Amino acid sequence: MSRGEFLVGNILLDSTIQDQPYYAVFEDDGDTGYFYVCDHRHPEQPVIDALHIYDVQSVSDKEKTSLFEIMWSTDNLKTALFINGRCHAIFDFAKMEGRCRSNFPNSQYRRDWSDELISP
Repeated sequence: MSRGEFLVGNILLDSTIQDQPYYAVFEDDGDTGYFYVCDHRHPEQPVIDALHIYDVQSVSDKEKTSLFEIMWSTDNLKTALFINGRCHAIFDFAKMEGRCRSNFPNSQYRRDWSDELISP
């Protein structure tokens, strides 16, 4: 697990698991926040999926510090991004499927968010 308290805008938080090929990164470049899931075995193109979390201009409380956490399941095959205790994205490496609360992009390939994804 990785965690940190940040103001929205220009954040980089990463999380790796020992002896696992996968890692996760949350990046806020000042315009948008994305949760990236990656694979060390493919250094030329490590990103498996990029899940949209927010557009900075749309965050209503960006002047307040927020707690960002990247968590992993006990089998290390799922990772999730939490902001202030609320899950915003989850990725299942066994299914190679990710979902985000923003449901972006809006396309025929979109996989809609469901709170059931984070249920035990």
